[in-house]
Amino acid sequence: MIKILKSYGIPLKLLSAIKRLYENTRAKVISPDGETQLFEIKEGVLQGSLAPYLFGIVLDYVMRKTYAGMENGLASRYIDKEVGAMIVTDLDFANDLALLNEEMDQAQKVLNRLETDPERVGLCCNAKRQFSKPTTKKGQSTYRQRTENG
Repeated sequence: MIKILKSYGIPLKLLSAIKRLYENTRAKVISPDGETQLFEIKEGVLQGSLAPYLFGIVLDYVMRKTYAGMENGLASRYIDKEVGAMIVTDLDFANDLALLNEEMDQAQKVLNRLETDPERVGLCCNAKRQFSKPTTKKGQSTYRQRTENG
């Protein structure tokens, strides 16, 4: 995660502070039956006000890598008077994604990449929770993509 943040131009002082948050992090579980011993947290994003931003940056990195080399024929074009033309490939909210593609073959390639690409940064895609609703311009469902595991 720190390498990704650095590649996005996050200032070194802030990177150092974030890195310290993740060093030697320990926790214990408290239940009606008592407390566990302290254990080290080695993976994951710590919860709190900073976590959604960190996750969003890492997810953006994964999506950029997933779509690399697939720039032609991508998704919906959006025209803004001030910004100009943009290509919208995905809509992200928390840990949910909505993928936008105009070509079914390309949509299938993206789904296949999303099964493996996130693992490179410690994330995984839950193929069992995936679903798709491809539509025509008239809004009619036409085809259903599936990942290898879903």
